[in-house]
Amino acid sequence: MSIIFSGLLEADTFSWLGLDANALAPLTWCPPTEFVTNAVASASDARRWVWLYRAPWALLPATEQDDWQALLQRWATHQRAALKLRRELGSRLMLINVGQISPMLFCAELSLPQPQLWAGEASLLPTPAMASLFEQAAPHYWEIYEALESVAWLPVGEPQFRSNQPEFSEDSLFSLLGTLQRGLAWPDVQGALLNN
Repeated sequence: MSIIFSGLLEADTFSWLGLDANALAPLTWCPPTEFVTNAVASASDARRWVWLYRAPWALLPATEQDDWQALLQRWATHQRAALKLRRELGSRLMLINVGQISPMLFCAELSLPQPQLWAGEASLLPTPAMASLFEQAAPHYWEIYEALESVAWLPVGEPQFRSNQPEFSEDSLFSLLGTLQRGLAWPDVQGALLNN
């Protein structure tokens, strides 16, 4: 069975899978727009379509501050397209939250070789704090994220919804502020290291 991936960058996709992009012929990656077009055009064939996604707040630590708005707008556009495609393809399209599902479970489900190495999702920012900030400041991202979670493949655990998120505590606030402070100080630290 041929499996087509999209949603994440190609390198991120195969990194999450713990597999080499050139190692397995039935696994291919394509850009989101091409993925949607090809999936709609091939509604009757036997290929399996897999859309990988992350929570919008999980994207921010690796992004330059000036790019946040464009990154989040692109995330929203791609996720809406995936949700529309899910209505058209039904169960032939698997939606996978890479922050919630291990690639071992995924590979076992599709009878793929087990990943060589998986370290899990690393987050520099406290997830409950970021999720709460998104809920307060930009709830429309939560709406898209909850729609994804409601149709995602989830063999264990439960989907992430606002209603089942841990409370954002004062300790979480201080942890977030400390992380942000360290992040803001990083250019000075990096400059000092380079000058030594």
